[in-house]
Amino acid sequence: NPGGMAIYETQGWTLFERHDETVPMWCSFAFSPDGAMLASAGNDGWVRFRSVRASWAEPLPPIQVGRYATAVAFSPDGRRIAVGAKREANECCCAVYDLGSRQEVAEVSGHATEVELAAFLPSGHGLLTLISEKGDWLGSLKLWDLRAPSVPLHLPARGPRHAETAISKDGKHVFAAWSDGSVERWRVGERGATLDGLFPPLLAA
Repeated sequence: NPGGMAIYETQGWTLFERHDETVPMWCSFAFSPDGAMLASAGNDGWVRFRSVRASWAEPLPPIQVGRYATAVAFSPDGRRIAVGAKREANECCCAVYDLGSRQEVAEVSGHATEVELAAFLPSGHGLLTLISEKGDWLGSLKLWDLRAPSVPLHLPARGPRHAETAISKDGKHVFAAWSDGSVERWRVGERGATLDGLFPPLLAA
């Protein structure tokens, strides 16, 4: 919500912490792997960090990524973040920052629209990005190897927009749930991913 954020306890859904801040709109949130820090991406182009256990203190200075920050995710070791960004020239990309040096260390580009979701694979080398193709209201999921990020790996996942994704703990499978209720399962390999499971919608439209 514009101007504030809140964290709730899952047992009883009682308010754990609230913080008010003047930001036009929050686009994405992510907890660090140890649960101690919350990163927030705002449509003012900044990623901000708050300590969950220390009265919302700022453990790290904010990072400006461009005109908009649309998605944020921590790497498995908590040392990097991936940020969906819209640059000053309206280029849409996903940039990876080292939190120690606060420098950009990788970028995956060529997205037609804003990156709505970013997620690291357990290895820390693989990165998933999701965009919505506004012309035909479809979602497009891409897989990248951050050691050679210029070209996405093979993952032709494309379906009705508003997908949710999940990655298996061993990093060998990616699941994509599309807004029509269908779910795809992709097996991840060195050169990309292959579809090895398709689950139809549970309920008829």
